[in-house]
Amino acid sequence: MNRFVILAIGCVSVGACSKTEKPEDVARAFIVDNAAGRGAEVLERIDPAVRPLAGMMVAAAPKTATSGPPPHGGIKTVEVLDTKTVDPDHAIVETVSHFGDGTEVRRTANLRRVDGKWYITM
Repeated sequence: MNRFVILAIGCVSVGACSKTEKPEDVARAFIVDNAAGRGAEVLERIDPAVRPLAGMMVAAAPKTATSGPPPHGGIKTVEVLDTKTVDPDHAIVETVSHFGDGTEVRRTANLRRVDGKWYITM
């Protein structure tokens, strides 16, 4: 019985470690959540040190994502072009968003790791 419990805990631990988000994952999810108008999720991906200021900006942003058809036919894919690790806790991720009408938008995101988790920062 004890072996089963230890094995189960080990499996859960290994599973949790393999699901650790990389800076690219956070940058991509931030763009998708922002385009979909998911403000709460956007705020959760922002560096806690700048979240109060970012919260005011998110609240003041127009609600275009939920008030009609998505701009440019909506985001179809977000491609990561490059990730530069500045140091173990800072990264820069370059992305290009591909929209339904063929429009492309390139972005650069600065990320910071806080307590092992990556966040968008300024």
